Amino acid sequence: MKLLLENWNKYIINEVLTVFHYDEPMTATQEANYDFLMQQSEENEVFATRLESEILEDAGPEPMDTLIEALVRETPPLSNELVSSILGIGKKGIAFRLKNGNVLKIYSGGWLGGARPGSEEEKFYASEKSKMFSADGSVSTLPIYDQGVANVLDAKVKFAEMAQVLPFDKYMDFTGRGSEEDLMEIETAITTIKRVVLMAELPDYYGPPANQVTLPQRIERAIRSIRRSKLTGPEVRGLTIMLKYVITKYGPEYLEDFHEGNFGVVQQTMATNRPAFVLFDP
Repeated sequence: MKLLLENWNKYIINEVLTVFHYDEPMTATQEANYDFLMQQSEENEVFATRLESEILEDAGPEPMDTLIEALVRETPPLSNELVSSILGIGKKGIAFRLKNGNVLKIYSGGWLGGARPGSEEEKFYASEKSKMFSADGSVSTLPIYDQGVANVLDAKVKFAEMAQVLPFDKYMDFTGRGSEEDLMEIETAITTIKRVVLMAELPDYYGPPANQVTLPQRIERAIRSIRRSKLTGPEVRGLTIMLKYVITKYGPEYLEDFHEGNFGVVQQTMATNRPAFVLFDP
């Protein structure tokens, strides 16, 4: 029995309580990102909680500095590009602004279901990345520059580096339509655009029309209400293209959690009369 206990204690010390460490020193970029993330974990409780209990939940019982060092070393964009700020913290992921102008999202899961947590989101980002270099791309293709899964200790951390997209609610503020009244009206208009696209692409999606109203009549009524909204013509066109793209390429289920915080405008197109809208968080 004594020998058994001694062996068990050795296991605990060697396998559980030993602090993981790397032999090679961090590069300047890695060290800068490590310092930034450590500071955020000490000053931002929401960030620390989401990182430790969601994204790195399976990494093992390691101290925060060890978790962050492993995350920085093993996640290619964090290893190679400097982080400038945190863009957002969601229930399933964290978005960073990189100094190269791109956005990095790290995540553990998502809302689309699938065989594994986040697997459908992973497929979406991989598909969007492949479209950048093929004839399948369009103005509504989300520019993905890198995506994959990083092995961070025992955790599988999914990541996607993408072009910077201004979320639609921030875009409304930028264009002087950020009041609660404006947002409510425009959200209603966008919901109507979504209905029109679904009716046009999937005529049976909402079931048979009531009161002998034909499908073209339903669509015409919806279009009239859209025209009365504060959306501009190019915005309506851009939103329609994006919604049609998502529905035809991925299916209507990708729009079940559709709201002004998970789609937006590619920033390079904001100054044009053809804003390109993309879904960046399905």
